[in-house]
Amino acid sequence: MKRYTIALILLLIIGALFAQDINSFRNLGSAGALDGELEYAFNPADLNYLSGVHLFSGLSNLYAKDKLFDNSGENYLLLGVSTDRAFIRNLKAALLFKYVDSETPMPISYYNGTAFGNLEYRVDQYYDSNNNGLYDRHNSLYQKYRNVETENGSDLFLVLSKAFSPSFLMGYKLGLIQTQESGSAATYSGSNITEGDASGESIAIIENQPEMDPSVPPYKRETKENAQYSNEFTQRKIQNQIVLNKTGDKWNLAAYYTLNLLQDERLINDKLNLSRKDDSVPQYDDTEEYFNQNKSNGIDNKLYARVKREFIQNVDFQKTGFLALGIGVKHSLLKIDAKEKTFEKVIDYNTAVERIQETNTDEYNYTADSNGLGFNADIKLNYPLNNSTIIGLGAFFEADKSTQKGDYSTTIDYKEYYYHTEDDWNSAVLGTFKELGDIQIEQSSSKFTVPVGLEYWFTNNMKWALRCGSRFTRTMSIEKTIYAPTLIEPARMEQIDTDGSHYVSYTTSESVMENTSRRDIVNETELSYGLCFKANKNLKIELINMFENTSSDIWNANFIKNLKLSFSLVF
Repeated sequence: MKRYTIALILLLIIGALFAQDINSFRNLGSAGALDGELEYAFNPADLNYLSGVHLFSGLSNLYAKDKLFDNSGENYLLLGVSTDRAFIRNLKAALLFKYVDSETPMPISYYNGTAFGNLEYRVDQYYDSNNNGLYDRHNSLYQKYRNVETENGSDLFLVLSKAFSPSFLMGYKLGLIQTQESGSAATYSGSNITEGDASGESIAIIENQPEMDPSVPPYKRETKENAQYSNEFTQRKIQNQIVLNKTGDKWNLAAYYTLNLLQDERLINDKLNLSRKDDSVPQYDDTEEYFNQNKSNGIDNKLYARVKREFIQNVDFQKTGFLALGIGVKHSLLKIDAKEKTFEKVIDYNTAVERIQETNTDEYNYTADSNGLGFNADIKLNYPLNNSTIIGLGAFFEADKSTQKGDYSTTIDYKEYYYHTEDDWNSAVLGTFKELGDIQIEQSSSKFTVPVGLEYWFTNNMKWALRCGSRFTRTMSIEKTIYAPTLIEPARMEQIDTDGSHYVSYTTSESVMENTSRRDIVNETELSYGLCFKANKNLKIELINMFENTSSDIWNANFIKNLKLSFSLVF
């Protein structure tokens, strides 16, 4: 259980440094090797390249899993505008807005198979158990479940670029980002709550049928299950970025400073109740609850410098040949607060005259300060082979290391009561355990990415372009968790009887926390492709990943389902 808590905290820290995924179809179609107008509008130093008024849209979602005309995927809205006709002289501005509202159905296991999203199911079965030609047993099962993951969020960016002279400009970007994810499935693996279980209810009834077969005695067994699982993850970020850019004849030097204010929260609340009524076996009830809350807030700072050399210039800046080198460092300070609690209560009428009630509570609290350092370096080459063909190459490396230092406490409380009547217990067993200590979590990660892309303009009027690319990514992460107990109380067991006897014992205790070390390496290669049609100097229509990847036929009905379109206008 505690290792799961730590995993959530680490996930929270990683998620706090998330990057915006506002990308043009040129960038996506070339695996990130070539930038489009949208990337230039998003960067205060490069916004100066755009002239006139540019309108951006994402008619389809910018995610590969989406199918625009198949009514699936995410509901995605992207709107943007950039202009050099702002109210201040030599000021260029861009306003970009992204809204996501998605609902993804997840698998549900039920009596008759597997469903997705939402399920309501009933089955009735009749048996002849004694083989006398009469139905004597009826089984009824009702199930209603929900397992859906949702995401909604909005990103708003204001980008400004002010030229103070032909060779010097300043830029500023303000970003307001909020994302919320939620799910209706269990996220905890306990005695009865299993990770992935769907929220809902189930009623199973087994009963004999004396009215159909008088030879069988009356019998009924009813089992009920009620599950309410929920998890929510909310991220908020305010981004401020200042850029200084110095330009020469064929080169420019840009310096970026970024300050992010971060606030994250993950809340899990899983509840399960099982009950059974049986004519031959006394009643049984089992209630289990799991609660987990992780909060993180703080800041991260980043300094980044880029030098860019243009060796082949072109009126169309997207066909300019250049070599760009960049290097950056970052630092983060976060405050983390985590709470975790499991509770289980079992009532078992194991005989007609005796009842056992057992409760088990396990609490864990954790507070820490996180200090992180990061480094990144990149190189990017855009090389036009001729006026119709341009290739892009890149290499990006980033490394991060963070250390969390804090305090933890864990308490285990166990109670078991034996009853002779409904309300009066005659004996009890009580147990307690407590541990306090220091905790240190070290995490380091590195990521190396190499994109390669190509854009080829064809036909006599040069209005069509084919894009393709591949991207290799190698990711390595190392996590270490070290616990140093400062207090471990001996486990105390107490037995109490109503006749006045009282017995206390202490047993040898050991730390319930486990020191862990984990190392993961993942290698991935992604392929992408796209088409662009430049209708005229004002309108451009783009497509990406439009062919069905599960069929050998290049053209089939799924071509329309997978179609992803983007329109951009220039005035």
